[in-house]
Amino acid sequence: HNARIITSSLNHKSQRHSWMLVNTSTGLIDQIGNDHEHLSSLNAADNSEEFQKVDCNDCIVFPGLWDAHCHIYGLGHVLTNVADLQECDSIDAMVNVLTETLDSHPTPHDESNPVVSFPKFLEGSQWDQKELGRLPNIYDLDRVTTEVPIVCWRRCWHMCCVNSKALEVCGITRENSANKDGVDHFEDDHPDGQGIVGDCTGILRENAISLLGDLLNQESSNDVKVQELRKGLNTVASHGVTSVCSNDSSCFNISNGWETYGRLLEEGEGTLPCRVFLTTDWEQIRKLRDVPDDAEQTESASNDWTLASPHAPTAVNLNHGLFLQCKRLKIFLDGGLGASTAALLSPYSDNPHDSGMITCRAEDLDTAFRLAWDYGYTVELHSIGDKAFEIATEQIQKYYELGKLHLPPVITHCQIIGVKGMERIASPQFPQLFLNIQPQFTKSDLPIIEKKLGGDSRVGKER
Repeated sequence: HNARIITSSLNHKSQRHSWMLVNTSTGLIDQIGNDHEHLSSLNAADNSEEFQKVDCNDCIVFPGLWDAHCHIYGLGHVLTNVADLQECDSIDAMVNVLTETLDSHPTPHDESNPVVSFPKFLEGSQWDQKELGRLPNIYDLDRVTTEVPIVCWRRCWHMCCVNSKALEVCGITRENSANKDGVDHFEDDHPDGQGIVGDCTGILRENAISLLGDLLNQESSNDVKVQELRKGLNTVASHGVTSVCSNDSSCFNISNGWETYGRLLEEGEGTLPCRVFLTTDWEQIRKLRDVPDDAEQTESASNDWTLASPHAPTAVNLNHGLFLQCKRLKIFLDGGLGASTAALLSPYSDNPHDSGMITCRAEDLDTAFRLAWDYGYTVELHSIGDKAFEIATEQIQKYYELGKLHLPPVITHCQIIGVKGMERIASPQFPQLFLNIQPQFTKSDLPIIEKKLGGDSRVGKER
């Protein structure tokens, strides 16, 4: 009570109230209003065993924030175990942060996995070549160490830079990577004489990142995963976020996300720090679907979300009520603008031979849509470039006309949209659609937009 409570209605008009009654058992608001006489009657009926009064001292109270696209496990992992390169404004600064991290957190040999004969890798994230002055390369990271693998992610997570030890451990060589899309090679001899034309620069983009499987496929223990998920959830909750749509399996190595969230839910006696609407990767559902009926069962086989399960879970199965649900299937169509992997209808202005990457084959896209229909999921498509957006909308239109599309589909990011794409979704014949746009990319991509896409005329007329 004694608050300025702001609510909204279906017509998007905000309303103000002075008190509300919250049911602490359900977490729901039972009553709200400005009627002080009614509030007085509640006070009269109050007894200390049933009611707790909170005087807000005329503070503003507003509905909890909803993050429509995030990576909770990734956030917890980064805050716990990854060197933060966000403030690095030079290659030297990046090297210094990584060196300090390595020195303060010695990387032990992984005794728990006898197959792995090398230490766990040092990880960094959030670098931006615009701030560094250029792309980092293998020789920059070798200044930190050549004994421990290093993987450093660009802020978009669509591109990374590795050192020579990481290439060695994963068996990536000049010869076997020469024709791999997404593996960068030096086009000129390296100035310090360490590398020559054709050598790997250490930069990997999009699907080429899968070449690091021997490193990235080392999952943490379930206890560590729970700790990192808890860290991520508590962090967003501390900033007023009460609901998240989190995509974890596609972007970070956690194959049992549903199970891990479920363990957190049990520890919280049926609650989480905020509501979680989990998005799973379409390939996870395909893997689960393709497990033979007579597959060997594991101790976790009773869970409805394990690789040992003979059948993939439907969206109806993945529902723990108010705090945990999974209803979306994620499909990545392209990369990111900063990594020059967003798929464009015409080449990048700073590289006329490059139009980005489509990261999902046409046959895989059809498979993903069929899985979503068969198992009851809404599709969510990652689209940053205008070519990816056209593919996304064409596919949505196709399956809508087939009557095999759970509405409404979601297209996430939508940074660059062509005229045809806008016209298509504006058509009365096009199905209901959610465009999920992240304002955080304004800060990182606005400074490079003209360099990547051209001047005002091109941005304005074509996109």
